[in-house]
Amino acid sequence: MEEIEKHIFEDINFFPNEMKTLILGTFPVPLFSQKEKFDSMPKDKKENSWYYSSSRSEFWKLIANSFNINNKEFLTNKFLKKKLFANNKIGIADVFSKCKRKNKNSSRDRDLIIIEYNNSIADILKNYKSLKLIIFTSRFTENNFFKILNDSNLHYELKESEDIKMHYKNRNDITSEIINSVRERFILINDLKNLKIKIATITLKISPIKGVSLYSTKKELFKYYLNLY
Repeated sequence: MEEIEKHIFEDINFFPNEMKTLILGTFPVPLFSQKEKFDSMPKDKKENSWYYSSSRSEFWKLIANSFNINNKEFLTNKFLKKKLFANNKIGIADVFSKCKRKNKNSSRDRDLIIIEYNNSIADILKNYKSLKLIIFTSRFTENNFFKILNDSNLHYELKESEDIKMHYKNRNDITSEIINSVRERFILINDLKNLKIKIATITLKISPIKGVSLYSTKKELFKYYLNLY
């Protein structure tokens, strides 16, 4: 029988004051959601566990590159990560609060059985008028974000954005195919005096485009978006 899992590390739903950017993922890998695996880690790794703390994840390397951080300690130090995000008004959370897994050892999103959504995300849209940008780390995350909004009865509209196309118009490193995969749009929250938030998807795990240098593309896109506001 599958066990219900949740985030074991502390400081989930990190929303700094006057948050301008929110990064949304799905759910931690088993090492950070299953107690027996988490307890097997050394004390320092447990204390520094946070979002995307797996040694296989490129996430914090992408963040370090976005802010020109060369300090290797940053990659494993939770305090430094939180300080950077707080100073730059960047929040981070997952769209799921509780899940089961079809395969206990699988880190794949498709093996997640959703038990509880992170409904605080809908409250964020109501309470943070400073929010300008939401970055989804997968299309699966994006789809479930909209499920949260729909279940919360928030009325919204989607509007196409040409901003990223204009920014990369005369450059060869980011092609139109990549830009289309990001699917940059604006979400307008009608219930909140037409609150307008830019949304974009930068897929961390699998490239939607064959033949693309994944890491260099993600580096460029994260640096572009995290320095917008």
